[in-house]
Amino acid sequence: MPLVYKEMSAPIAEPMTLAQAKLQCIIDSGDTSQDTVIGGLIIAARQYVEKKMQRAIFPRSMRLNLDFFPFPDWSGTIGANDRHVLYGKYWHALMIRLPMVATLSVESITYIDLTGTLQTLDPSQYYVDLTSEPARIVPMPGLYWPYTQSYLPGSVTILYTAATYALPVVDSLEVPLASPFAITLSQAAAFTVGTVLQVTNIVLVDSTGAPVPFTNASSVLTVNSSYTGATLTASYCIGNCPATITQAMSLLISYWFTHRDAAEANPPKAIEMGVESLLATDTFDTFGYQA
Repeated sequence: MPLVYKEMSAPIAEPMTLAQAKLQCIIDSGDTSQDTVIGGLIIAARQYVEKKMQRAIFPRSMRLNLDFFPFPDWSGTIGANDRHVLYGKYWHALMIRLPMVATLSVESITYIDLTGTLQTLDPSQYYVDLTSEPARIVPMPGLYWPYTQSYLPGSVTILYTAATYALPVVDSLEVPLASPFAITLSQAAAFTVGTVLQVTNIVLVDSTGAPVPFTNASSVLTVNSSYTGATLTASYCIGNCPATITQAMSLLISYWFTHRDAAEANPPKAIEMGVESLLATDTFDTFGYQA
């Protein structure tokens, strides 16, 4: 069936800062006249390399639509001594593979049942392997995918978060006994100087897992006085994008900045060890169409 997937959100941070891109374009840091143009080129370069690599660099929400759940196609027989091959083929046939390769989490699987009603599949009914590329989803042992409409295009929807270069951070933070009731993230200093990027929003919970409201000022979280002395847990991700990818983006940005027309009289020649070479080791061969 055709592979139909779509980005549902943009990342909250880009792999390159405006200052880095201006340095590549040889623009003085105090010259802001080209900031809007360069900001757009950063986004365009990131989108280009992501499509080239078939990877989401930093986290964003994705949606995959299937026409139906996968099922085995029994096209032959095997001997009694090769039953392990049968089991492997069976589970492989039931597997759902998630585009954009690396996945942080699967939020939900929904489908339209035989009565035309939208149903949400209980997470206890399936297993998600987030360690593989691509991430894989299979029914739990002894279970099967539900039967949907005989053929209703896009009737199965999977919502997930894709990201390849995002490292989860979990901070255990104790709220002070006196005002202000502020707690500082472990990565606050790195965020301030720009050596580390925060690439997901912060989730703050108490010891029961309940969300805690807070205000954020330069990675210092302030909560209300009811949490005095409590130990809270902050979860977020930081970026660890390889330098080869940001270098490929730099080459694209500086080229596009100096070549603003759609065509030119003398087409340029790609440099040796350029964009293609820089991205080669991180590029995943796309799925195309899955049977």
